[in-house]
Amino acid sequence: METAEDEIASAYPLAFYAAKHWTYFGRVADSEDTRLHILIDKLLLEPGRRSRWLSVYNPDTGRRFRKTSLPTPEPLYYASLCGLEQVSIRLLKGGADVNTVGGEYENALQAAAAGNHENITKLLINWGANVNAYNSVSTLQVASKGICGNIVRLLLANGAHVNAHSGMYGNALQAACARSNADTVQILLGYGADVNAQGGSRYGSALQAACAKGETETVRLLLNRGADVNARGGHHGSVLRAACFRDDAEIVRVLLDSGTIHEVRNHAEIVRILLESVKCVKVEARCYSNVLEAAMAEGNNEAVRTLLGITPKFVLEWLSNGAYPRRRKARLELQTPFLTAEDVAIVDSEKSMTLLHYAAQLGSEAAARRCLELGANICIRDRDGGTPLHLAAGGGHLGVVKLLLQAGSDRNALDSWNRTPLECAQGQGRRGQIEKYRCRPETAIYLQSANSKLPALSTDHP
Repeated sequence: METAEDEIASAYPLAFYAAKHWTYFGRVADSEDTRLHILIDKLLLEPGRRSRWLSVYNPDTGRRFRKTSLPTPEPLYYASLCGLEQVSIRLLKGGADVNTVGGEYENALQAAAAGNHENITKLLINWGANVNAYNSVSTLQVASKGICGNIVRLLLANGAHVNAHSGMYGNALQAACARSNADTVQILLGYGADVNAQGGSRYGSALQAACAKGETETVRLLLNRGADVNARGGHHGSVLRAACFRDDAEIVRVLLDSGTIHEVRNHAEIVRILLESVKCVKVEARCYSNVLEAAMAEGNNEAVRTLLGITPKFVLEWLSNGAYPRRRKARLELQTPFLTAEDVAIVDSEKSMTLLHYAAQLGSEAAARRCLELGANICIRDRDGGTPLHLAAGGGHLGVVKLLLQAGSDRNALDSWNRTPLECAQGQGRRGQIEKYRCRPETAIYLQSANSKLPALSTDHP
């Protein structure tokens, strides 16, 4: 049964475009035109019209309106978020409460800061907006993630707490470092931001965030301001690991030159060799640009694992995060030649997936072959009951499908939704319906054909 929104989409093909972009044109045309004011006021102030707009497109979330436990935003919130300055002025003069709570950004001031609308931010502050009001994340942190340093200055000049602890990044300085906003970092430090403030679920410290983003000058600036190079925490565990994660030799050099890093006391020599040998490393008359390249080319797997920080747990944790599939596949294939039997035996506790599952999901034939050579279990199930063959078939990765069938994978295995690998390739959803956009015709035809009966895969390896 079609919903009212579906009916609108069917009857008016441009409805979504109009609902999404009218605020831009309204902002460009924001003037003294009373006819335009009347139309915008009707849309924002009349609950029925506003709800209909949000049901087609909600600028707060970037998608169709969805139910939430947050208070329903007032018109001033949407005017501030969308940069409608004249509308905001009229609403404030009409008695709108500047500090009303509601929306993804919690209040109108945060919404204006998130949208990088400097004039509206100034307007709201002049009308009494509380620069330190927040539930989960501070307005200053929201502004620090944006591109407008003037908004950050404006908030700080009006009493925003520079070291307020909140949100995913812990504080405004860490947020600015995480978004590579060097100018904002300078502004925050000028207002007394604590370079060693801990917190946040992502990086743990501003220095780790800067290292993870490859911001060499910001790293130097933070170190000059007294940032602790041995601070622990965050996704990477330490600032050095964050720098190594990017394979950023320059930042690693800066960190080592800053003083003693406790975690490298046991292998500082090998790290220093890597850094000191950037230009040329000779191994039996062969030249390499650095120690890591030399170790990889010469097949010294143990040295490579040490230099890259490869551990079974780390590899799986990285693959299970939200990085783009292309990046995860590239990282997996970089590490593929150096994987061990211990690596492929580890099971991700959250998703119950092994490296073979990830290789199948990402379509990496090299990684899948290596996992099979090392004795990976082809029958192990993930949390959805799927085998690696289910994932490869559902993704249309024919090369991996062939490898798994050669290794003896059961083409008739059922996942938690009673789907075979063939049905996954045919686009069958979890409720039994066929979803055309999921259909992988070439893989489905192959699984149906007699040609898919291949000889067993050889797992002999040096």
